[in-house]
Amino acid sequence: MKTKLSLPILLILLCSGFLQAQVIINEFSCSNLHFFQNGFGDYNDYIELYNNSPNPVDIGGHYLSDRFTNPMKWQIPAGTTIQPFGFMVFICSAKLPNEQWDGTYYHTNFRLTQTYQEDVVFCDPTGTIIDHYWMEHPTQMNHSRGRKTDGGPEWGIMVNPTPGAPNINVYDDYTQKPLIDIQAGFYTDEQTVTISTPEPNVVIRYTTNGTKPDATSPVYTGPLTIAATTTVRARAFPVGGSGGGATVFCDQNQGAGNQGFPSNPGCESTVCGADPFCCNNQWDGICGTAAITTPACLLCLSPANAVYCDEAQGNAGFPMHPACQTAICGADPFCCNNQWDGICANDAAGNPACVECSSNYDPGFGGGGGVANLFPGFTETNTYFIDEAFTFRTVSLSGQLGQWNAGGGGGWMNVNGNWHNHYDVCLEYFDENGTFITEQEGTLRRHGNDSWAYAQRGLRFHSRDQQGFSNSIYHPLFSMKDRPNYDVIIMRAGGSDNYPAFPGLPTVHFRDGFGQTAAQLAGTELDARTFEHQITFLNGQYWGVYELRERVDKDYTEYYYGQEERFVDLMKFWGGLEEQYGSSAAWFVLHNFITTNDMSVQINYDYVTTQLNPESFIDNFIVNTYFVNTDWLNWNVMWWRGTQGAGERWRYALWDIDNIFNLGQNYTGWSGTGPYVNTVCEAQNMFLNWSAANGHTAMYAAMLDNEGFFTQYLNRYADLLNTGLHCDTLVALLDDFEANMLPEMPRQIQRWGGNITQWQNRIQDIRDFICLRWEIVMQQIIDCFEDDYDISGPYDVTVVIIGPGNVQLNTVTITMGPWTGTYFGGLDMGLTAVPLPDSEFIQWEINNNFVGQNLLDHNLLLTLNSNDTIFAFFEWIDNPLPVEWLSFDGKIIDQHGELFWSTATEVNNSHFEVQRSEDARNFSTIGTVNAAGNSVNISSYQFTDRDELQGVHYYKIKQVDFDGSYDFSNTIALNYGLNEGSLLVAPNPNKGVFQLVNRSDQVLELILLTPLGQDLRTLTLQPYENQQVNIENASSGIYMLRYYQNGKIHHQKVAVN
Repeated sequence: MKTKLSLPILLILLCSGFLQAQVIINEFSCSNLHFFQNGFGDYNDYIELYNNSPNPVDIGGHYLSDRFTNPMKWQIPAGTTIQPFGFMVFICSAKLPNEQWDGTYYHTNFRLTQTYQEDVVFCDPTGTIIDHYWMEHPTQMNHSRGRKTDGGPEWGIMVNPTPGAPNINVYDDYTQKPLIDIQAGFYTDEQTVTISTPEPNVVIRYTTNGTKPDATSPVYTGPLTIAATTTVRARAFPVGGSGGGATVFCDQNQGAGNQGFPSNPGCESTVCGADPFCCNNQWDGICGTAAITTPACLLCLSPANAVYCDEAQGNAGFPMHPACQTAICGADPFCCNNQWDGICANDAAGNPACVECSSNYDPGFGGGGGVANLFPGFTETNTYFIDEAFTFRTVSLSGQLGQWNAGGGGGWMNVNGNWHNHYDVCLEYFDENGTFITEQEGTLRRHGNDSWAYAQRGLRFHSRDQQGFSNSIYHPLFSMKDRPNYDVIIMRAGGSDNYPAFPGLPTVHFRDGFGQTAAQLAGTELDARTFEHQITFLNGQYWGVYELRERVDKDYTEYYYGQEERFVDLMKFWGGLEEQYGSSAAWFVLHNFITTNDMSVQINYDYVTTQLNPESFIDNFIVNTYFVNTDWLNWNVMWWRGTQGAGERWRYALWDIDNIFNLGQNYTGWSGTGPYVNTVCEAQNMFLNWSAANGHTAMYAAMLDNEGFFTQYLNRYADLLNTGLHCDTLVALLDDFEANMLPEMPRQIQRWGGNITQWQNRIQDIRDFICLRWEIVMQQIIDCFEDDYDISGPYDVTVVIIGPGNVQLNTVTITMGPWTGTYFGGLDMGLTAVPLPDSEFIQWEINNNFVGQNLLDHNLLLTLNSNDTIFAFFEWIDNPLPVEWLSFDGKIIDQHGELFWSTATEVNNSHFEVQRSEDARNFSTIGTVNAAGNSVNISSYQFTDRDELQGVHYYKIKQVDFDGSYDFSNTIALNYGLNEGSLLVAPNPNKGVFQLVNRSDQVLELILLTPLGQDLRTLTLQPYENQQVNIENASSGIYMLRYYQNGKIHHQKVAVN
């Protein structure tokens, strides 16, 4: 294919003497996944320059770039010389200046991204462009683009790239991707699928088993009927070949010259049989094609036959046709029309010609008789889900997946007897409604270690620019994140918590996702693998419920923190230290400083906080000790830092935390795995003698000597226990996980085993663990530290906010009161008053604990020695009212709000508007009261709010003049009592007969679901209606009532026993 150049670019190139240039771009590859290894042991993009002259050329000071608009991106080192008719390869790896020589090749400061349609640019020291190629179309994996002849004008595709060597076997282009008329997606009944291509001289081959079509795949001859869930894949293959329609495949057993050029497997198996030297019983024949598609034999016999074997190929006794030798190949026995190791033959007219040795298995690739020399192009993939429906998102993966055999290390998998570290696959992504979102080709690797002993295994998908499809999945995949694209995604099958997995383990299939989601919702300073439920299909087969996970890697650090890979040191410990990116040197220095210096000396600790994020360090210990992570510290620890710009201090990421909440596998070595284990105390003495490679507990023990760190640690522990890790919060999240997974578990169980009752009982065990753990850890903290650190408690603290403002208590932001938490005495707690816009803080009121500070200050330090109630008063900043207010107050009488206010004087006062709010921010008018107009006497007013209310509500008065101008009173709050749910089930648990009470003023439409998630009954409750339900004959278990109210779906459990 010729390069397409715009007119301005063409003029520049012509003016710079492109056609006469001595050094030009001869080959490049953006698809080097695993064929060309550089001196660092990596597989990176590369650019090859060629000196098309008989003299050495010094290219030092010239530039290479991936941007035509920025041609001077990377300068070639001084003194770099290309020899006459020589080649020089440059590795495009985006290395830092001190990393740009690997002992063999120079490395540039940029990478190539073909799916961005970037440029390859070579220019002189002044910035004048000498040569340029625009990557309009991508290449397939492990292919390159190169000139058809070294230094020639025409470009093509090389399926066997030759970096640093002459270009050979160059194809014109790829065939076009076929068109499939029906979009991939979910359908209720069978579909008839038509595949087409506008391209002549090609044949479409297809598969319905998920594998990529090859030369042996069925030929498409007419529409396909899809009656069950199926993945259809189609690819176009050229027809015809060199020498008038017959393509020759060289048998690799013909000699060293043809190693790597295997014979046509169809001919090998159907014609030659088991003897690699046999073709139709003729010794050392060459397998080719006849009538385009049928394997046949081209015999090496005598000058009367069409094919002559080159004696240099190991075919002694079958000399090359003398006319071909002299007229075409010349004196080089390996030459045939400048194609290395070609085979001389006669063309259709009987004249000597050349037939090239192809390295491909597909017959009919070569051109001939006017047919373009094409290579099979990209594959179209569509999965059709027939009569399927899911509540989760769905991912379909297709490829040569083979058997998913267990065993092997790292990312390697055994496929049909061969070990590979990845599969080449196509990923299709569908949302919760079954709508097709995106398609992506990439590689699939195994994910997980211990969990690969289970039948349902983890996956990791890598988008690969090298495969020519896209370098990333460009779609927001997680509801908790706004990140727009992902290069790598993890698909976990629960890990060690896989259900039903290993007998004897109380697995539920979501511990890791639940724990990491809880940590994120709690606002911890931890990087986490964001979670989303997913249904997975492999080659059209249902593979079950998976956890779609965000990976903490170089793309993660760059997106969220602006830290590119080359500036990141990311450490992982899984039985040993792995430097995933960068170096551990700085970490070892910091660890040594902390463990060999006195951290009670403030200047020492202050230095540590410049290198280490103490909030992240603390949260890492809190989350893992509170959840009782029994696969932590000596396993599954991840931490990193960034040095780009202002940088990022060392911080922690949650890795795999599936061994929490008493899963039972105790790899860490705690004294137990249940809710009573004292991880808070034990962490101070765990692995203290370990090296810096994983010496986190030694650092923890050392920093506890610093009063500020200790105070921050315990206050933060209390903050989280009162908010995101509180038993009520975690149980509510657990209920959501159970309710969300319930509809999908019957199919998961049908595929992998288990039963719903067992699964739900195990979830109840986690629920019990959570509720016990909260109280236990509160007391364990006191027991661990009260003697050495003089702490007491715990004490209850209630914060009441009066007026328009918030309160910051340590790291907890309180927006509505009253709010109650439990804290430890003997520690300085931080209190900050935060007024809302157009409001001001008035003062604090603290009932029991002496502060000794000005209660008008926004910021206070409070040390508890008893329970306490703290009031924070705020007011709106308003101009003086045109009335003189004496009072504004209210109280609850018979569950109605009674408001009272009075004025001393009024001027031009038209009326009062009574306004109410649930959050002290957004007010609405609920009534109007006429005013006195003009008065110098005391005037009293009253208003009754007759709405049925619950919780705290705020009131203020809008005073309106006759001319329309207005002002506001202060704000007061009335507490109508705790909120209650709209639906009451009583008794609960029960024996199948119970009452449903609608406590709202709305009609409730309810669906009663069985423990298997099936619809059992539909119910309607009128406002405030009481209705009896009888399911005495139903089996025992946890039933679920589902109803929709106020824009949300609600669930209410019914326990029948």
